[in-house]
Order: sequence, then C-alpha cells, then structure tokens
Amino acid sequence: MSGSPADQGRDPVAEEVRPPSPAPRSGRFRALLAEVQRRRVPRAVVAYGVAMFGLLQGVEVLRAAFEGPRWVLTAATILALAGLPVNVLVAWYFDVVPDAGSARAPVQRAIAAPGTTRTLRKPTWAVIGAMALVAAGLGAWRLWPTPAPPAPPAPRSVLVADFENRTGEPVFESTLEPALTLALEGASFLTSFSRGAALRIAEQLHLDGAGLAEARARLVAQREGIDVVTAGAIERTPAGYRVGVRALDAVTGKVISDGVEEAPSKDAVLAAATKLAARVRAALGDTVPEAVQLSAGETFGAASLEAAHAYAQGMNHQFAGRWDEAGKAYLEALRLDPNLGRAYAGLAVIANNAGRRAEAERYFKEAMARVERMSEREKFRSRGAYYLVVDRDPALAIEALSALVARYPADNAGLANLAVAYQLQRDFPRALAEARRAIEIYPRNVPQRNNVGLFAMYAGQLDEAIREQQKVLELNPGFMNGHVGLALAQLAAGRRAEALATWRRLEALGTAGASVAAEGLADLAAYEGRLADARGLLERGIAADDAAKDAEAAARKRAALAEVLLAAGQRPQALAAALRAVEASATDYVRYAAGMVLADGGDERRARAVADGLDGRIAGEARLYAELLRAALDVHGGRHAAAVERLRAAEQRVDGWLVRAALGRAYLEAGSFARALDELEKAQKRRGEATDVFLDVVPTYRLYAAVEYQLARAQEGLGSSAAAETFQAFLTARSGADDPRVEDARRRLAGR
Repeated sequence: MSGSPADQGRDPVAEEVRPPSPAPRSGRFRALLAEVQRRRVPRAVVAYGVAMFGLLQGVEVLRAAFEGPRWVLTAATILALAGLPVNVLVAWYFDVVPDAGSARAPVQRAIAAPGTTRTLRKPTWAVIGAMALVAAGLGAWRLWPTPAPPAPPAPRSVLVADFENRTGEPVFESTLEPALTLALEGASFLTSFSRGAALRIAEQLHLDGAGLAEARARLVAQREGIDVVTAGAIERTPAGYRVGVRALDAVTGKVISDGVEEAPSKDAVLAAATKLAARVRAALGDTVPEAVQLSAGETFGAASLEAAHAYAQGMNHQFAGRWDEAGKAYLEALRLDPNLGRAYAGLAVIANNAGRRAEAERYFKEAMARVERMSEREKFRSRGAYYLVVDRDPALAIEALSALVARYPADNAGLANLAVAYQLQRDFPRALAEARRAIEIYPRNVPQRNNVGLFAMYAGQLDEAIREQQKVLELNPGFMNGHVGLALAQLAAGRRAEALATWRRLEALGTAGASVAAEGLADLAAYEGRLADARGLLERGIAADDAAKDAEAAARKRAALAEVLLAAGQRPQALAAALRAVEASATDYVRYAAGMVLADGGDERRARAVADGLDGRIAGEARLYAELLRAALDVHGGRHAAAVERLRAAEQRVDGWLVRAALGRAYLEAGSFARALDELEKAQKRRGEATDVFLDVVPTYRLYAAVEYQLARAQEGLGSSAAAETFQAFLTARSGADDPRVEDARRRLAGR
C-alpha cells in the first residue's frame, strides 16, 4: 500500500464535490467593513457632517442678523439629519474618485451591492479639508466668548442753569435752555431737574441773585442732591455768534466739560447748543455717536428762533404758576410755528390743571398729531400723559411709560407717572415700588415723595405712609397734599386726635388750605356720625369756594353735602345738592358721587342719565362708575342677581374698593349673608384705599362707616356671635347721634 497513514480513508472524488464551508461571522463583518471603506462611505459621512455643520452655523448667523424666528434653525437641523441616510446610500451606490484611474476591486457576491456602479470625478479630501476649515472657523466664531458690553453709566441728574445773554438781543433770553435740556435728555442715563422747581426752591431759600445763574443753580443742586450743573453763555462775534457751555460737578465745582461753538447766524444757534450738549454727554459717559445725537437734537426744531423763544417763555411762566401768561406765550409760539407739538402739550397741561378737561383733551390730541417733531423721549412721555389724563387708560399708559423707563431708566418723571398708572389699576404694591424708584433719583422731590406716602396708604401700609408724609411736610410745610395724605393715614390708623390736628394745621395755611381742610373735617365728622357738623362745614366751604370762583371745589363739596343730607333723612335737599353738583362738574367721580345720591334717593331717571353720560366717556374709570350706578339702581329695584352680575364684570376691569363695597351691599340686600361677609371683609382689609377711593387726594373715609355697619349686619344674618362685637366697634367710633345707622345698631345690639 502506498501513502501515509494520514491519507488512508480519504475519498478524492467526494472531496472535490463537497461544498465549501461557510465563512465565519467575524470574517463576513470584516469583509463588509472593507467594502464600506472601499466605497468611501466614511469619507462621505465625514464630508457631509462637516458641510452640514458649516451650513447650520451659516443659517444661525443669517437668522440672528435678520432677526428671524428660532424655527428656521430647527427646520434646517431636521433637514440636515434627514439627508444623512440619503448621503450614505449615494456613497454606497456611486463611486467618488479623485481621478479616472481608480477602479473597484472584485466584490464578493455575499455582500456586494447591485452590480451597476457609477464613477464620479470629484475632489475629495481637499474639498473636505477646506470645508472643515470653514466650519471650524464659523464654530469658533459662534462659540468664542463675546465680551460683555460695557455697563451703562449710572443714572445722573442735571440742572440746566440760565444762559448768560451777552448779545443784548431779547430773543435769546431763556431760549437756549430748553434746547440744551432736550439734547441732554437724549442720553438714557441722564434726567434733567425741573428748572421751574429749582427756581421756586431758590426763591424759598432767599438765595442771592436772580433767576438760575450758575451760583444759584449750584446751591439748589447741592440741596436737592443733583449731580451736574450746566452753565452757558452766548455773545456776538464779527462772524455771527459764539455759544459756550460747561458742565460742573454740583458739589466740588470741578469742570467736567467745557466747549465753544461758532454759529454764523441766529438760526444756527440752536444747532450749536445741541452740539455742545453732545460734548457734555460724552464727558459724562455717553457712547452714542455725536452724529446720532445731533440728528435727534433736530427734533426741537422750532420753525424759527422767535418761536423757540416764545415756547421757552411759556415754560417759564408755567413753572412759576402763571398759567394765563404761559397760555398766551404758547399760543404765540404756535402762531409762529403751528406745528410745535410741545406748545400744544403745554396748553393741555394748563387746561387740565385748571379743570378744563374738554379743552385739555383737544390740546393733547393736537400735540399727539405732531409727535414727529418730538424726541423719542418726549414721544413716550406725551403718549403716557395722554393715556393718563385724557383716556384714563392705565393699561395703555403702563405700556408707553414702561417703554420710556426701559429706554431711559433715569427718567424720573416717567417713573413717577408709571407709578400713577399702576395706582389707577389698583396695583398699589407695584405703584409703591415705582414711586420709590422715582425718589431714588430725586429724594427731595416733594410731590413724588408725597405719592410714595399715598401709595403706601392705599396699600394698607399706614405706618410707612405716615412716616413718608411727615418727611414731605419737613421738606415743604406748606404742601397741601402732604397734609391731606397725613391726616387720612392717621385717621385710617386709628390716630384720630393726630388727624384732627393735621386738618387744623392745613386750615391755617390760607384760603386754599381752608377749603381743602373743610372737606377733610367734614369727612371726619360724617364718618363719626356727626352729620350736622359735617353739613355746617360743607356749607361754609361751598360759600368760600363760590366766592373764590372755584367751581370744581364747590361741586365736589356739594356732592359730599348731598350724601350727608341723604344720610340725615333730608331727601329733597339732598337731591337738589346732587343735581347742582352734576350740573357744575365735568369730573367723572364727582358726577358719580352725586349720581349715587340720586340713585339712593329714588330719582332713578336722573341717576340713569348720569350713568349714561359716564358710559359715553372713553376713560375706563368713567365706565366703571356707570356700572356702579346701574348696579345700585338694580339693588333698589330688587334685581340683585343683575346687580351682582354687573359688579362682577366691573371687578374684572378694576378690582377697586368701591366694587368690593358695592358687592357686599348687593349680597346683603339679597340676604346672601355669607357672600356679603366675604366681600365686606375684603373691603375692611383695604381700608387704606377707602380713605381716598377716587385716588385724587380727596377725603372719602366716611364711606368706610357703611362697610363697618353692613359687616355687623352680615354677621348677624349668619347668627355669628361676632356681630355684637362688630356692632359695638361701630358704635364706639361714632361720637354723633344724628346718623340713623347709630340708632339701628343700638337697637340690634340691645336685642341680642
């Protein structure tokens, strides 16, 4: 036998026809991986990833540049992810080679793609590398930490002193100061102190000199905590005029900026002042380019220097309280320049302060029609004032004034008016916060500090209200609203003797003080149930107001007198007083108060006419009063469900104390004692607001007595043992016996 033992038993024929053994799994995977690499799929994926990353970075750059929506980048990312599998398939089926000599190697049938392949001639790694560099650059640019923008300068206050007129030409008297003020206030961190207020302070302090010359202005600035004083001068030159302005530290006198501009003619003088203001702003830290400042400064642009002079004279008269002279000056400015919107705004303020609401509305509308001639800051201010004074629409006022203080955080007047707008919404905590921000800028601003005290009182923070009002009177013992706010806060805090003393001090301040004090003393008497005393005080006050030709003050007192007379059971006299108040006053809340007497006195026709008139007003507050009147008529007519429905709708617009008190009354009259108790307790907790329910520094605490009385009745209706204590508290606060509720409370208490 031939062959080795190892070969014995082999069947060569069988071996030749035996099928090959299947390749191990690891071998198939390595073959697939090799095929993937041979077809350059990883290279395609890398190229696609780099390209998409760069593309997405570019999309985000363009989106940010054009302020596009975020969904643009989201959509691009989704599309990029969706394209990845398409890219893999293309790489598998198409062979991308850098030259014509490349060819595919044989492919094992077990893992090969369909036989048809195509060869594309394109660069590969060179393109991928370039794309990678671009994408990396874009990514680095996007991810590189951007240096934080420099912090804006801290808010600073400026007082513009008088320009020294060395030309001898009257047209330059008090003409350049408004233009300089406007240009300085173009800086968001600057706010100008009222020149009129500064002049009054200088006179009160009996400072040497006259007007607001540099020395006087610095002394006022030091007293009021103002940071910077500007002083200027204008003189003739052979070539025209020379204007100079310098800015000084109010305390040290250190020169911050000192500049001079030449003006070839009178018409170029205002522009020269604007240029100098730009230098002052830059020295104080403003980064706005001078060209932008000069463009904004052109909005002062009266048609002539004479028109600017007349407007400035009007401002001076207005600040000094000479309203008739101010009105004449503004009208002269409008004769010279019919499109000077600021002059219309000045006339509107004068008319509003004088109680001529229709005239004020007309002038405000004229001013708003010319806002293009105002600076950005003035536009916001004008819109805010329009919504507060004309429309009495706090929501729109808040929108305009919030934009103002966001752009100009140092705008003291904007912050103060924003606080007033929140007050009208009955959001007293927010009003108080904004008012505090305002006095941080000018801590010695008496009216604005007085607002802090009033808003604290409305919010129920009576101790703080008293402290703030006392500070107000330390700053200005003759400030009447400070006395009113202090007396009302003291009364709400239960400090009756102190409130009475405050009213007496106000009474001694002269005719105007005596008129206001008469309302306060009558309000206190009515709250205490001393109706005869209240009637006498109001009748004497009305006579004094009539003699002084103060029709609005007399109408306000007649509405209060009508309430007192009706409470005393003197219905015909009450209705007559109410009608006279309605006829004499255009003020919404005076007409409402008189209308309530008509409704409670049974004159439904006239009460409904007052409600209809209020409902025709644009102001939301007026429409609120109309609904309150109609709800009162519903209660008297036994339509309690209708009354509640009206009041709930009113509550959605303005959640005021009057609405809560009216809801409590409606539920009580309907016999729904639990709901009445809930609403009356809410009104009780808000007694700070009851001191001045019309938010116009007008005493109304007498209305709170009805809530105390009705609260006891609601508890009685529920069978609560607390009713006796509440009736007793009501009687303890009543020192007069001529209020019918006093006798009723005694009877109910005795019957328990």
